[in-house]
Amino acid sequence: MKKRDPGVKIIKVQTLEGHSLHTRVVDTMMRVDLPRSLLSGGLFQFEIEWGVNVLRHKDTWARSGYEDLKSLDILDQEVQEAEDKLRGKSNKAADKTPTDETPTDETSTDETSTDDTSTDETPTDETPTDETPTDETPTDETPTDELTESEPIRRIYEIAQWYPRLAAYTDVTGWQNKQFLGNGEFTLEFGDFVVRITAPDHLTLTATGELMNPAEVLTADQRSRLGQAAQADQPMWVITPQEARAQSLKRPQSTKTWIFSAQKVRDFAFAASNTFIWDAMGHRRSGSETVMAMSFYPLEAESLWSRYSTHAVLHTLEQYERFAFLYPYPVAISVNGPIFGMEYPMVSFNGVRPEPDGTYSEKSKYALIGVIIHEVGHFFFPMIVNSDERQWTWLDEGINSFLQYQAERAWEEEYPSWNGGPEKMITYMTSGRQRPIMTNSESLLQFGANAYGKPTAALSLLRETIMGPTLFDEAFRAYAERWKFKRPMPSDFFRTLEDVSGVDLDWFWRGWFYSTAHVDIQIKTVRRLRLKTKDPQQDKAVDRLRHERRVLSISVIRDEGRERRVDRYPELKDFYNTYDPYEVTPAELEAARVAEIALSKKYPERVKELQTDAYFYEVTMINKGGLVTPLPLRLELEGHRSELRRIPAEVWRKNHREVKLLLELDSPLLSIEFDPFNETGDAHKGDNRFPQRIRDEVSFELKTWRKPKTPNPMQKDLTWRYKQEKIAAEKSLKTKADSADQTANETPKIEDTTHIEE
Repeated sequence: MKKRDPGVKIIKVQTLEGHSLHTRVVDTMMRVDLPRSLLSGGLFQFEIEWGVNVLRHKDTWARSGYEDLKSLDILDQEVQEAEDKLRGKSNKAADKTPTDETPTDETSTDETSTDDTSTDETPTDETPTDETPTDETPTDETPTDELTESEPIRRIYEIAQWYPRLAAYTDVTGWQNKQFLGNGEFTLEFGDFVVRITAPDHLTLTATGELMNPAEVLTADQRSRLGQAAQADQPMWVITPQEARAQSLKRPQSTKTWIFSAQKVRDFAFAASNTFIWDAMGHRRSGSETVMAMSFYPLEAESLWSRYSTHAVLHTLEQYERFAFLYPYPVAISVNGPIFGMEYPMVSFNGVRPEPDGTYSEKSKYALIGVIIHEVGHFFFPMIVNSDERQWTWLDEGINSFLQYQAERAWEEEYPSWNGGPEKMITYMTSGRQRPIMTNSESLLQFGANAYGKPTAALSLLRETIMGPTLFDEAFRAYAERWKFKRPMPSDFFRTLEDVSGVDLDWFWRGWFYSTAHVDIQIKTVRRLRLKTKDPQQDKAVDRLRHERRVLSISVIRDEGRERRVDRYPELKDFYNTYDPYEVTPAELEAARVAEIALSKKYPERVKELQTDAYFYEVTMINKGGLVTPLPLRLELEGHRSELRRIPAEVWRKNHREVKLLLELDSPLLSIEFDPFNETGDAHKGDNRFPQRIRDEVSFELKTWRKPKTPNPMQKDLTWRYKQEKIAAEKSLKTKADSADQTANETPKIEDTTHIEE
């Protein structure tokens, strides 16, 4: 094989007896013709010999590859320069612009940005783009597979998608024949794996599955620490940073064979390195076996990873088990390497590293926690609830992103989640470049927003507003339990939530998943309505009040006091010039009395209704965005009172463009607001309140300029602390010097005199 050839190369396919089988390769798919038909429940065994190149990840930006780290000498030098810079020591080398090999906040945040304006041009490992480098992209680094004379290469391998996988055959679609084009991942079958990996003996390996021969590949100390970690209350070292440093200086003397066993998994991946620090902690569940949460990372990542990685793995298991089912596998692993975020059964590859000085930005911190929650969350969806990723990206990415958001909410208050409620998707859902969620993976526009963000927003709306947390959580758990280790389709998800909850959600699936409409509701008018009491004194008093409050035109106002013809000729005035239509006459009072007697005899209950003290309002609401939605309304009433009313989405069933609501209140209405808690993702907030108010949301600058890169808050804090230490040290030296001078001045002088006796 050529050194830079990507992909799997098939060498031979044959029966166990050694007979070749006829095959045909079409792009990323291979057909194998069996010598005889395979009946349902039958068995056919065959062997495949293949080869695959492990390429440098930087050259391909694929979901697998290796990364060469800097030598310890260079790493130590960079760390020292970074620390000197924090201490205020001048060092020209420390002021160099970071290169593409130096982890910075920019590299991590650029790869992790998934805000509501993200598009399919945002480069991430899970969303390849046309701008993604290919194996033809020239770089300034020359890879080498040879050891240098000075010290071994510090290298991390993350190996995935490295062997031929069996295509899925389902009752729904038959054979999965869609080619692998990059975005749509795999539709795989469950199986049992026993994998033996022979590697140089200076490497530490981790993989899908349980390590079966620890006595042959781990030291006695490492095995002992691993056992202690299972019962520990904090992550414990299995391989310490000092041991990892020493390991990276060793040269391979022979090989070791690592054996991993995994049952009922749909894939297998592994990682290897001579630089790995390893920490672990047990996830203990009452009545269930302990799951080992583990992290593997190089020295470059230690300050950030030792604090957060394994905790993030444990947190994910705890939170996802609340919403789904008990995690069924023995291990859950997070590995730091060149790949920013990818998942396989039991093992995930996660990027993000701190600065060389050990500090990190807030974005880097939450990027790490978020990507680990997301990738470990994939151990549940789709690694167990086995959806078709090649066809429906949202069914695993969207559901997983929704659960990631729930887990982030449980991490800390005001966690800066990239996805979340519907308000996060306003920019995307009002844009022109979008497709319905129910679109094949390779045909999506704005991939991240469509497959990750919008499903998260939809399910958040469904949980928090439409169904409520209790009903939704019960229905969602039922879906997870029903379809674990099975292959659900979108209709199975839709049907299960309706079946368990008893709520008809057809309108919701149609709007959010099959259309590109968005929510944009306008409160067009609010009118006060008054019930006619049939009492002319009350009814005419209301009419008079309205007449007096009417808006006069400018011409009427200017005519006030003007002499008219009837003023000059009074004889032109008649009955109607003095008639007051709002004055109650004796005839009207008598007619009302007679009507009340008749009404009380025939419909006595209506008399009480006419005596109500309620206030009535008619609210006209316009659906400008096209997506029907529930109507959460906040009513501000006289007397500093407020009331929340939730109008279900079914109110639009007769007219999805305009609806009139009749509100009966016990106090006068001062204002009304739609979506006061950002539940629906309404696109334009300016017309959500009646009467409208001046909004204070935007600040502007007189001049815009590109702000220079500034130290992160941790760096600023350390610099300040070092400065204070320096000031304190200088002050201490000065105090000692002053004290010494004072002591010298106070010491009595000895006079040099001579006494002579005569």
